[in-house]
Parts: sequence; structure tokens; C-alpha cells
Amino acid sequence: MPNVLLTKELSPPASASRPTTLLRTGGESASVRRESLSPAMSMSNLRRDSVIRAPSAKLNHAPVEQMSPIELRHEVRVLRQEVEQYQSSMLRLTTELENLKQKQKEERQRRQEARAARLQMLSRLQDAVEEKVAADQTEEEAAHA
Repeated sequence: MPNVLLTKELSPPASASRPTTLLRTGGESASVRRESLSPAMSMSNLRRDSVIRAPSAKLNHAPVEQMSPIELRHEVRVLRQEVEQYQSSMLRLTTELENLKQKQKEERQRRQEARAARLQMLSRLQDAVEEKVAADQTEEEAAHA
């Protein structure tokens, strides 16, 4: 569960004409302008991955030097898990992107082959019609002669 606190800024800067929202992560905060967010990504729709997250409340309230070795090991383990999750999601997204590119390439190839097959079929039909017209003209000329 992310350790993030969303609050409204009480005294906006003089240059701010619209409300801003602070994303607080321990001692650090990042101000996000509402107009900078796309409609699909309003403050209520922010995903966990898009918010800066502090590893734990312990790191927010105590300097690392004051933490016990057990607490530090726990934080390292949590951070490693997050890195692994991030890397696995990046790998999954990369694989998915490659799969989509491959499908797109195969679809283009399939359409190109279908277009070539249609042109070949139309060419054969045109040849058959021309042969039939030539045969009919020959029969008609033979009948008139």
C-alpha cells in the first residue's frame, strides 16, 4: 500500500491561477497542476504506479542512521521487490509491444497477399472474359460468312 498523502495546497503561488494538488511522500512533496493532467488521468484516477511512493513510514520519520539493521534489511527487501516488480512489468510491456508489432507486421503481410490474390483473380477473370468475347466474335463472324 503506497504511503502517499494527497492534500490541497493552502496558499497557492502567485503565478497559480488554478488549484494545485500536493503529492506528499514523507518530507518531499511534488506539486501537480490539474491542467497538466490529461482528462483520463485526473487526480482521482492516478494509478499507484504514477505516484511517487516512499518505501515506508519508518523512512519518513527517522533518518537511516537511526534505523536498526533489521529495519534496514526490511526496507532493502521492500525496495528490491519493487524494483523486481518494475522490471517484470517493463519486460511484460516490452514483450507485449513486440507481440503487437509482430501481429501488425503479419496483418500487413496478410493484407498484401490478399490484395495480390484478388488482383490475380481479376486478371484471370479478365483473360477469361476476353477469350470468351474473342470466341463469340469468331463464332459470329463464322455464322455471318
